[in-house]
Amino acid sequence: MKKMLFLWCFALLILAVPAQNAYSQFNQYHSPAEAEAMMQKIASGGNAAMHKLAQTPGGNNYYVLEIGKETKAAGKSLPAIFVAANMEGNLPLSTEAALYLATELAKKTEYQQNYTWYILANGNPDAAKTYFAALKFENIRNLSPINDDMDEAIDEDGFEDLDNDGYITQMRKKSPNGKFIIDPLSHYFMRKADASNGETGIFEIYTEGIDNDKDGEYNEDPAGGVNIGASFPHLFKYHNPTSGLYPGKETETYSLIEFIMNHPEIAMTITFGTSSFITIQPEGGRKGTADLNNIKIPHRFAGYINADPEKTYNFAEVKEMVAKIMPPGMEVDESMIINMLGLGAAVNPEKDDLKFYAQINKEYADYLKNLKKEVKNLSPSPSKDASFELWSYYQLGIPTFSMNLWTLPEAKEEKKEGSGITLEKLENMSNDEFIQLGNEKIEAFLKENNAPAQFTAEKTVEMLKSGQFSTKQMAGMMKKMAENAPKKEGELSKEQKAFIHYNENSSGGKAFVAWKPFNHPQLGEVEIGGTVPFAQNTPQVNLIDSILSTNMPFIMDLSKKLAQLSIKSTEIKNLGKGVYQIDIYIENTGALPFTTAMGKRNKQPAPAILSINGKNISFLQGLQRTPVLALDAKSVQKFSFMIQSAQKQSLQIKIAAPQAHGNEKTINL
Repeated sequence: MKKMLFLWCFALLILAVPAQNAYSQFNQYHSPAEAEAMMQKIASGGNAAMHKLAQTPGGNNYYVLEIGKETKAAGKSLPAIFVAANMEGNLPLSTEAALYLATELAKKTEYQQNYTWYILANGNPDAAKTYFAALKFENIRNLSPINDDMDEAIDEDGFEDLDNDGYITQMRKKSPNGKFIIDPLSHYFMRKADASNGETGIFEIYTEGIDNDKDGEYNEDPAGGVNIGASFPHLFKYHNPTSGLYPGKETETYSLIEFIMNHPEIAMTITFGTSSFITIQPEGGRKGTADLNNIKIPHRFAGYINADPEKTYNFAEVKEMVAKIMPPGMEVDESMIINMLGLGAAVNPEKDDLKFYAQINKEYADYLKNLKKEVKNLSPSPSKDASFELWSYYQLGIPTFSMNLWTLPEAKEEKKEGSGITLEKLENMSNDEFIQLGNEKIEAFLKENNAPAQFTAEKTVEMLKSGQFSTKQMAGMMKKMAENAPKKEGELSKEQKAFIHYNENSSGGKAFVAWKPFNHPQLGEVEIGGTVPFAQNTPQVNLIDSILSTNMPFIMDLSKKLAQLSIKSTEIKNLGKGVYQIDIYIENTGALPFTTAMGKRNKQPAPAILSINGKNISFLQGLQRTPVLALDAKSVQKFSFMIQSAQKQSLQIKIAAPQAHGNEKTINL
């Protein structure tokens, strides 16, 4: 009897203890509802609050968690970092990153003292719910009703799980009109037949389902919607099925833009998604709409600058004409002319910004190396047009970072006999060490790494000796070439090899559904199979904690690099008769600029203000409130003033910068 009583008491004790449930562990993925509950729990503690921005078309709350010592303050004096996760809705790991980050920030008060953090854990919760549904298919669309096929019904032709395996995969049907074949190199892949190589198509490919509206198209009008992760104002794609009618139209996008615009203290954004500015510089090479070598001056401006509207001019010629009508001392730059003449938006990152991105990329690589956490995964995707991160960089003008937390691991390949030199070894060799390998080994190395034909051993040695590049730069170039190289004829791509290796060695075969026959009610005999939804972008749950505990400390420490403006020193010179020369030196002690080069170009964000306050003083040179437009990282700028004061007094000097701290000093005349 006593034993039974003990067991009952023990059971009741277990039930009474708060469960260490999904809200405090990172060994599973959290649904949007669970993520919101976890954020609410954090907000119920100190120095945290929840802000509901909107309700999504699918009825989900759209919220931001705020963490920092100024949470209850009416106004903000500290800079802030905005974190956006899972903007496209199909990357559950990115939501976990936001939850993990919020949990750590709530515990570590040192990160709350100097900065405010705003965290959006689910940028597209309508789409994110799909991962947790009984029927899994990758979805990037919210639940705004969109008539994709432009017929009389909306959202009437979605997917069906015909083989009842819980996944939406693909259907293939043999057909005389087929354009696809099974890739001869691997049964995992279908590809278009190459007629130039004598191949004839055998299969037609469909997504799994039926033709609900009997229009001959399959699954062309599923539920929803708009991809929130591609609905922002920069490089917006009109007439794209998942972009929406115009940028910012969706409730989620509009409310998020409004929130950020109402918080001018936001000094940095970090996005957890598909791109990764943490590991790779923001990509350039986009073709802009402004051709600065062939500028036509609109009629409404031509008369002002004495230009012929029928002629074309280059940038230097236009700059010279515009400069003549500007007030003395006003700088005429590319941004001014592009904006004034309406020549188009910036589409490529500024060179000066790429310098600090390169430094962050190096620091992150060194960070992983020191932790012995270096992994060889596939390169992250480039940032998408109209993405949150592109809008942030190009239009907010603040340091913008992104991180893709997981891609498929590269397949390990056996190294063939040859030079014995890998790109990693090359990075750590001096120029002399590499040259001493001899021409034979160098030639073998160049061939192994598909160097261009003009890079012979002799030429390479000559360039190394002359200092045209170093072994480290050479390794970097070759890595870049390898990433961008097209697959060789008769060889699977790096991505295909990675998928096969992952399915057969890591997922236990769960990343791929083998093709099986099925009697389709409309198509007849088909086969159903293919890649499992989320298999290529979402790691198994046992990896979540390791990935997040490795990466989030680096993300938190990015805040320490933000610009920090302060008054470094002052110099006062009495010129007599109550006139004083005052020189004020403003310093940026941060590792990031105030503002970015793109911010300078776009005149964003608002400048810092240097002010001098006293009683009955007159400014003979300079202004009482002087805008500080920009200050590079680790630099000092001098500001000179001449004032007149009828009495000796104390002056209050203040540098105020919502995004970069600031301070004040008292000086005596």
